[in-house]
Amino acid sequence: MIARSSRECLLYMQLHPCACGAHNPATSQGVHSTADGLVARYAGTCPRCGREHAFEFVLDAETPPLDVYGGARPSQLICPGQFALHSDQLAARWPADVAAIPASKRGAAREDLSWAIRDLEEVAKFFRDGAVPEEAFTSDAGRELYRAQPGRFRRARLGARIEAYRRLVATLGD
Repeated sequence: MIARSSRECLLYMQLHPCACGAHNPATSQGVHSTADGLVARYAGTCPRCGREHAFEFVLDAETPPLDVYGGARPSQLICPGQFALHSDQLAARWPADVAAIPASKRGAAREDLSWAIRDLEEVAKFFRDGAVPEEAFTSDAGRELYRAQPGRFRRARLGARIEAYRRLVATLGD
């Protein structure tokens, strides 16, 4: 598996819980060199069932900034539907009316919505001819979302959603 950043690795692990359904927290992590290049390894023990787990990712040679999932190329780990669903989860934590968000929670809202935008920007990396092609959806959840709402994976609709979230983030201020 080729990963573009540690943030992408963490999202991949979040999207692939233990067989018992619990999230797999990484209690140890490290990077080592192999014939394939640098490999990031995350390991831990499931807090619910006690299973040991480990994820290993070959790191992409292109090093993106810290505040994104990856560079210009689309993910090889996470499908556009999974990015869209993660964006939905982050955005759903907050009301669309910024006035309804207490001042003490605005920093968390800004962070969540900023990552919701980044998720949608990752979806856009899959575009061909103004839309994400059906074959780009490699996860069951992603394929299900695409079948239910193919229009949300067109350039205009995705762009409108990104701009709406950007306006919310701007309203939240620094």
